[in-house]
Amino acid sequence: LCFGWIDSTVKTLDEEHTMQRFTPRKPGSSVSQANRERLKWLMKQERIHPPVKKAVKEIIKTDFRFPDDILQAIREDALAWKNFQGFSESYKRIRIAYIDGARKRPEEFEKRLANFLDRTRQNRLIKGFGGIDKYY
Repeated sequence: LCFGWIDSTVKTLDEEHTMQRFTPRKPGSSVSQANRERLKWLMKQERIHPPVKKAVKEIIKTDFRFPDDILQAIREDALAWKNFQGFSESYKRIRIAYIDGARKRPEEFEKRLANFLDRTRQNRLIKGFGGIDKYY
């Protein structure tokens, strides 16, 4: 990310080897909320390669908007809402964006929302992939 590239998921080749592809990001391509949070962190750490800083600044300046229906579902559960208020803003953005990303698949959307509500009621963070927890 710090060089303006995107990575694929790690694939296991055998017991000792894995592979991962790195590809230059296409101009105008979408950026996940998880990667936006990673980029914000990398920018604060001054780890963005100078030639891509301008592009990264454009990516991270976009404000995240919490969908009203998802917030309403959390508010309707008093314990979940109380616990949600204590979570970091980056965690909230990543998790809500993940739920919202399934909006075109209603069953998956409901499954993700229910899981989030359940974990939030328990005041437990959902562990992420690719070390995303570091950015919470």
